[in-house]
Amino acid sequence: MWTKHHSLHNTLRTAVALLQEKSKQAPATNQEGTMNNIHIVGNIGQEPELRFTQAGKAVLSFSVGTTMLKGADKEKETTWHDCVAFGPEAENIAASCPKGTRVIVIGRLEKTSYEKDGKKNYRVQIIANEVGVSVKYDVAVSERGTQPAKGTVQYGTDEPF
Repeated sequence: MWTKHHSLHNTLRTAVALLQEKSKQAPATNQEGTMNNIHIVGNIGQEPELRFTQAGKAVLSFSVGTTMLKGADKEKETTWHDCVAFGPEAENIAASCPKGTRVIVIGRLEKTSYEKDGKKNYRVQIIANEVGVSVKYDVAVSERGTQPAKGTVQYGTDEPF
């Protein structure tokens, strides 16, 4: 049991280190030399909503609340961020991060517009490139999917190689 726990602990520590290292890398810039990167740490506010496009691509909508202490009396103020993830990552987040999960989100801001009652409205959301469970205040359990990543080693099989 200790070996399993120790192995899980090392796996989680490695995942957090990779997320931290990715956040230290030079930010992506567009052709004009400007950048659009955002990193937030907070709790998922509602159950993430997974849906699929007509082409079968997964789209996940979820909100993340970040709380700051304001003023001399340290009053809490929460800001809600609308986030969207696509593809296999969207499905993984939906399966791994229910409401209340503390997450680290790395992505970019995107402004979209829509019409409602004849009026044009705007919305800013985070397009998530990376989402990970924060283990600062809790323990996370990681499971491999049914398809191991290329080059990974599976333990517990009967075949030695």
